[in-house]
Amino acid sequence: MYHPEGDQRYEFTDIDVLAHHWHPFGRNSRTVIDCKDGETRGKGGPSPINRSLWLGGLMNVVGAETGICVVPRKAPTDHRVAARSQGVVLLAAEEVETYLSRTSHTGLSSSAACEHATWDSYKKNFPTRGPHEELINYLYGNYWRESSADCIRHILQKVRSCAQSWDSTHRSHLALGAECGALLSLSLHQVAINLFDLYLLPPTKAELAEYLLIHIYGGKNQYEFLTRLQKYIVKSQETEGGKGKTLFEDSTDSTPAVTLPEWDRFVNLTRLSFDNLAHFGPTCQLFRALAFDCFLMKKPPEEIVKLVPHLSGEACTLAVSITDYLGRAGKLPPLIVEEIRYALGKVADVVARPEVAIAKQDK
Repeated sequence: MYHPEGDQRYEFTDIDVLAHHWHPFGRNSRTVIDCKDGETRGKGGPSPINRSLWLGGLMNVVGAETGICVVPRKAPTDHRVAARSQGVVLLAAEEVETYLSRTSHTGLSSSAACEHATWDSYKKNFPTRGPHEELINYLYGNYWRESSADCIRHILQKVRSCAQSWDSTHRSHLALGAECGALLSLSLHQVAINLFDLYLLPPTKAELAEYLLIHIYGGKNQYEFLTRLQKYIVKSQETEGGKGKTLFEDSTDSTPAVTLPEWDRFVNLTRLSFDNLAHFGPTCQLFRALAFDCFLMKKPPEEIVKLVPHLSGEACTLAVSITDYLGRAGKLPPLIVEEIRYALGKVADVVARPEVAIAKQDK
């Protein structure tokens, strides 16, 4: 974690685990987990309550509702009570397994995304300077501090900035493309659920497009200001003898001047999201499993189905639609999009015909 407005880009802390929980009515919430492996107070380290208060501040930064602080030894009862009032659960290291066994519906995942070594090898495959570094730093930094609407715009902008740097022969690039799909899905879900809560199902595509523009660009006044600014820029270019352009070069005459790229497709994708609000959790997990287990660890796509609880055909369809939009709007190379689509297709086959997959495994 670092603050982008500082005069130097110094990291001031890190996050051990940031988890998402999916709830009824399509909602999700965040939990921060901090693991303190040093000794507690009296042995050179902070007391459990001090650690939990620090965690409460970190929860506020990333918008988490709950936190779990793992300390080496069992904390005093008064520390636990004070921490719990701040939304933090204090656990001793030996209590973690008991806590998880009573609060989780499924066993612990064996996904490669849970292994530090996989993340290290993933990041080492990209240059330390350049557009990919900016994209990676955003995905694992400011993305978690921005609104969902800002995240959608910024993911697309940073993916497009790498247009000439993608290489489909590098598995780490395939993994990064799938990771972008996972986090774009997460942001799209929040935008979709916000609009659904406000308008349910807009009767026409034009109304949905209008609501989306207002929401994506921070309100009606903000969008009107950006529209006026865009008109001023176009007029200035025409006055200087240049050809006026809209904000994105792939816009058409029927596209609003200020909008996301591939706007018509984005509106259709949002409408599809309304019908699949309960499937976004598995969709996000599926993208990440593709990134780390399929592309990095070279597991067959059919094997990663067991890493994604409650995976459905609808979640696979949603993932394909998000991949298509990200590929077009982010200008991903066609071969990267095809590889992700191919892996999603293999997963969908297993979901649709699990008995066939089981028979193949038996053979």
